[in-house]
Amino acid sequence: HPPNPHPHAAPPGAEEPPARRPATVPAEAPPAWETVAAKVANDPCIRYTAGGKEFLQWMAQHAGDPDGWRELVNAVPAHWVGVIAPIAESVGKEWSLFAERLRSRQEAV
Repeated sequence: HPPNPHPHAAPPGAEEPPARRPATVPAEAPPAWETVAAKVANDPCIRYTAGGKEFLQWMAQHAGDPDGWRELVNAVPAHWVGVIAPIAESVGKEWSLFAERLRSRQEAV
């Protein structure tokens, strides 16, 4: 055998190490409802319409503590988990649909 001209190179047929993936930049987290609620509530388009007032009340009830569920997980008895988990999943899908509809309205403008 002739001497290997590249003694530190992988032998022929050896797999090359996987290429490093570029570091992903995390997406900027959206603001919490509490940080924008007052500003949104002061918008006349929301403040002076029935739908706007209803929206503010709904958001206060449902978006005020988005992590609150973490404290409630252990409050659900094991015999209810099979019923409650799909309901929570359905609610999550509805929130996603709400966001999707808002984005489609934004794109249409």
